[in-house]
Amino acid sequence: MIQVIGRVADIMEKLSSGGTFPLEKLAEATSLNHGTLCNILKSLIKVGWVQKCGWGNYCVTDYFRELGNIPQWDPVLISYLNQTLRELSERIQESAVISTLRYNTVVIMSEAEYQHTLMVNNNRLYARLSLYTSVSGEVLCAGLPHQTRQLLFKHRPLSELDLQGHQDSDGYERKLDAIRDAGQNLSVNETLGIKSWALPIYDKKNAICAALGLSVPLVRLPQDKGENILLELYGIKDKISAWIAKKGYSSQDFMQLPFW
Repeated sequence: MIQVIGRVADIMEKLSSGGTFPLEKLAEATSLNHGTLCNILKSLIKVGWVQKCGWGNYCVTDYFRELGNIPQWDPVLISYLNQTLRELSERIQESAVISTLRYNTVVIMSEAEYQHTLMVNNNRLYARLSLYTSVSGEVLCAGLPHQTRQLLFKHRPLSELDLQGHQDSDGYERKLDAIRDAGQNLSVNETLGIKSWALPIYDKKNAICAALGLSVPLVRLPQDKGENILLELYGIKDKISAWIAKKGYSSQDFMQLPFW
């Protein structure tokens, strides 16, 4: 076993036993010197697994506790989303996804793949992109009430990379407000060679609960640059939102935020 992985596993096992651990007690329990232990704890805090709980005390985060819990959504809901996405995928001959928020991560609830020689791997795409820089992540954040958004930023602070050239968080928030007002998000990534769209999906109270997303390789874009694709996306997101409202689903049937 790689030594540092064993040490991390030992630390997390001790912390997961419950309560908080002072540094001294944790060092004794793991047989690690203070320097090594502090360096590992700093990394674990950065990835969101551990947090400081008072002066010199440490505990696991809710985010870490949720990592092992595979999201359990209503089978009726998932069946409808899967069927609707398949119909969309067949019409536009492209792959599409529906995603939502789980703590500080964009997770895919439903996916429909249309087979091409050149395809966009949505799972890799969403795993690599930040909550704050993917088109669907931005749509999900943009749709949250301001107070809820601030709590999310507090739990998962914006980094310089997340700001994407904006001078501060206020500039980034103005971008999110513009996305919310537009009711859509668009991105062209020349590095990855894709054009991506994302639109909000709403619950019974007209609160955002999910995002409908689609990415197309630039080499496969039609002459209209995807305008007909966008019209199809609007039709589907309205159809799904209406069905969700009729069935009485709320955003909490989709999202799981750290402060709920």
